Amino acid sequence: LERAAASGALCQRLLLTRSGQRFRLIQRGPGGPACLCRALSFLPGCVLGEAVAEASDLESLWTEVGRAVSSVTAALLDFEHPAAKREFDWDLQRYEAVIAAHSPLVSKERRGLLDRL
Repeated sequence: LERAAASGALCQRLLLTRSGQRFRLIQRGPGGPACLCRALSFLPGCVLGEAVAEASDLESLWTEVGRAVSSVTAALLDFEHPAAKREFDWDLQRYEAVIAAHSPLVSKERRGLLDRL
């Protein structure tokens, strides 16, 4: 995120802790489990599913989505990390497989949204 944000990509920004750290270890109660937490800024707008459902001009919507995704893609073209080799449900190149795998979990009322993709 820091690399993408530094290049001006349309993405969230990593928020630092008061002491300037990227993340903080948070423990849940005495002796409880601990996890690393980080905070991100919000982006204006709504989630894509809502935008598709409410859009009167899908071509313009997809143009804006493409602009945002391409800005992040361009910023990360030469970025390599071992964890980047995994499959992610939010990988846009896999959207058809993800929709097929998860569509049974979508309520009948919302399935029409998938048909528009």
